[in-house]
Amino acid sequence: MLRLGAKGACVRELRALLVRAGEPVKVDGDFGQTTRDAVRALQKRLGLAVDGVAGPETMAAFTTFRTSPDEKLGARMHDNINEMRRELRHQEHEIHYLRMVSDAYLRHIAALESLMRTAGIQIPALVLPIQAPPPALGGPGPA
Repeated sequence: MLRLGAKGACVRELRALLVRAGEPVKVDGDFGQTTRDAVRALQKRLGLAVDGVAGPETMAAFTTFRTSPDEKLGARMHDNINEMRRELRHQEHEIHYLRMVSDAYLRHIAALESLMRTAGIQIPALVLPIQAPPPALGGPGPA
């Protein structure tokens, strides 16, 4: 247990955890009044018994601060990026499927037009496929 008057590496580690938790203390090996006040403030914030002593329960709760907020942010960003990649792959599959379906539809319309022309049947305007834009506007060139 670390309390007022304690000194050494364990106090230095405690103070580093307090800094990561947002408490304004200097990281050194001296458990003074400032450290006790910071421990009390963090105990209160975490819903622990407020006594200013860094005992087992307090130290267990403080271990969540062993990873800095920036490191946690980096992990969250990594997870978000992976989720976006999964979503993008899903959307790419959907786009591929829609392209296949639309290509099949256009081939079907072209075949129907050919059969209707061969049979001498006038093609109604509503059945004609939408004309592709000219190549200068991004559409495919003549086949």
